[in-house]
Amino acid sequence: MRYLLVGNYGVRNAGDEALREYFLRRYPEVSWQVLSARPREGELPRFPAGIRSLLSLMWLRTVFALSRSNGIVFGGGSLFTDGESLQACIVWIVPVLFARLLRKPYFLAFQGLGPFRTSLGEKISRYAFAHASYVSLRDTASAERSVLWKKNTEVVQSFDPTISLMKNKNPTFRSKNLFVFIPRFSTEWNPKILRKFVEGFERLRKEGFEIRILSMQSHHSGERRLTEKLSHLLSTPVRETVTMDEVLEEFKDATCIITQRYHAIVAAAIVSGIPFLALRQFKGDKLDALAGMCHCPSETLESFDPATLLDTDWEALHERLVSLLGQYGMLVEQGEVTLRAALKSFAAR
Repeated sequence: MRYLLVGNYGVRNAGDEALREYFLRRYPEVSWQVLSARPREGELPRFPAGIRSLLSLMWLRTVFALSRSNGIVFGGGSLFTDGESLQACIVWIVPVLFARLLRKPYFLAFQGLGPFRTSLGEKISRYAFAHASYVSLRDTASAERSVLWKKNTEVVQSFDPTISLMKNKNPTFRSKNLFVFIPRFSTEWNPKILRKFVEGFERLRKEGFEIRILSMQSHHSGERRLTEKLSHLLSTPVRETVTMDEVLEEFKDATCIITQRYHAIVAAAIVSGIPFLALRQFKGDKLDALAGMCHCPSETLESFDPATLLDTDWEALHERLVSLLGQYGMLVEQGEVTLRAALKSFAAR
């Protein structure tokens, strides 16, 4: 079997790289051709989604590879959402259109779907969803959004598959008063918000807590500027991670994770049983959905209040979380079994 693997790969984000690693390791029977924003040796460039990439003509190799393959697998992540930008939906609908043009099946595996801020973003995503040969969704909020959508196939309820690659390094609750803060660059980080977080963390320090700053995408210039500014104001070094194993190592002894990153929650809460405070962008986004599934608090940068960190019973949340790994592990296994069967079925046609 030969399939193209499409995702937000090559942007040097630990979570997205873990998704790529999952597919390469867990489906050895598939000859994968990975599409990447920064292709390594043996990988292919993405399909064109702008004038520059269109004029480069590098994508012709990718189209040729698709013509000789059994189809496309969209491998994990929240690809079809315009929560941050409508551009995301445009980028990911292009492979769908090429697959339709060449009459190749495509598979939406372990996806987060939505939320949507524009009608165009939702229409694009509905089209991709309607013609997919296989769909598995990684959270209940995505499944609820898809209920009334036109379907070409049954939707499988699953979970983020990267948990199958991670090992629990924090089996018991830690009471060392350590909060790990994982920011992500966005335009919402204005001087007022920055000052509020610095003042809030200083308050926590006075209460005896240690603050650790962790970057999961340190090569991103915006994130580097943000974390360096926080580091300077808090006189705290930034710890940089590239792999999810490194992320898990940084979580050892943590009381709570304060994060803007989805896979930090997966690693902390589901794999290690560490409670978290999700810093969502808006109601119903992927962090908010996961917070609801884990019964952990969810705030925005604007509504964040350090008092929440002091008033929450983190040990009680830990006890609730430790039971989730087996539950969500079964959902991942269900997604894996059904995807493998679908890939084999379409390759045999």
